[in-house]
Amino acid sequence: MLLIQDAVSKVLSGMPFVVPWLRRWAGAEFLCVNYHLVSDRPNPLLGDGFPRLTVKAFERDLDWLLKHYRPLSLRDVIRSIDNTGQLPARGFVVTFDDGHAECHDLAAPVLSRKGVPAAFFLCTATLDNREMIYEHKKNIILAALKDGPDPQAARQALASLPGLGSAAGSVEEAIRAVDYPQRHLLDAAAQRLQVDMAGYLKAQRPYLSEGQVRALMKAGFEIGSHGIDHAWIAVLDPAEQIRHIVDSTRHLRELFELDYGLFAFPFSEEGVPDRIIRAALDSGLVDLVMGTRNGARDEIPRCVQRTGADIKRGATPTRFLKIYHDMILDRRRGRGVVVRA
Repeated sequence: MLLIQDAVSKVLSGMPFVVPWLRRWAGAEFLCVNYHLVSDRPNPLLGDGFPRLTVKAFERDLDWLLKHYRPLSLRDVIRSIDNTGQLPARGFVVTFDDGHAECHDLAAPVLSRKGVPAAFFLCTATLDNREMIYEHKKNIILAALKDGPDPQAARQALASLPGLGSAAGSVEEAIRAVDYPQRHLLDAAAQRLQVDMAGYLKAQRPYLSEGQVRALMKAGFEIGSHGIDHAWIAVLDPAEQIRHIVDSTRHLRELFELDYGLFAFPFSEEGVPDRIIRAALDSGLVDLVMGTRNGARDEIPRCVQRTGADIKRGATPTRFLKIYHDMILDRRRGRGVVVRA
């Protein structure tokens, strides 16, 4: 079925009137596309289910975007908002979340070769591989359960762990269900399974180092905060919400001497009150914040909604036509504009 979709999408994308028509109908005259990982090899931190783009697939994405839009930086977007109150027409922006080392090693060279700016968002706690994002810990633990020498014994070891063994369903389901406030359970599970997270970070270096970030900046790319440790901001109390947004942005601005402040919400900004986002933007440290609501227009001018270019299956034309399709449906369902309490 996917092969048929790819073939049809390729034909449709080649018709000169189709993409401009869909772009207008979807309200996608400006498009901010977000990625996580570009790699020709699986990344254990992301697990089996998370989509991954190969280097060639990423190149094809950029070629498609360059055919239909003009490349912009986020500072270009800020200038457009300041000067016109609008997002720039017929422009696209590329962003990357989570600060994987492959951003430096694989994605950046492709972007430079194509002449496409990009912004890389990283968690301050993972810089230089000091800590691991708690969602990534889940995948390391699940892999240890699946691929260890005695999976049944490993499950039994975790089944007796308070907070996991008492949960309904399998141990694997309990691991996947751990949220940010209960993330300490993952450290307890790793210790019970003798999974050395610190050793993994030291040996594999999966996240960006300070030196790699400086190299990205030297190549002309933008750097932004993805929070302190990838917390779901909406579940935090108001003071913590401000701290995770503003303090993490301040940390990067001071460390890298940035004259701009960019923040991309982990997961989504949905559920974060209007007053928190506006307070962050009024702090003097955060110039632009980014959500993930599929390119919807936001009532806060400096909150830009991105669309996930790597979460849909299929070849490049298929994925982008699906993005347009979903944006059209969102507009028809009244979700084309983000309005908060």
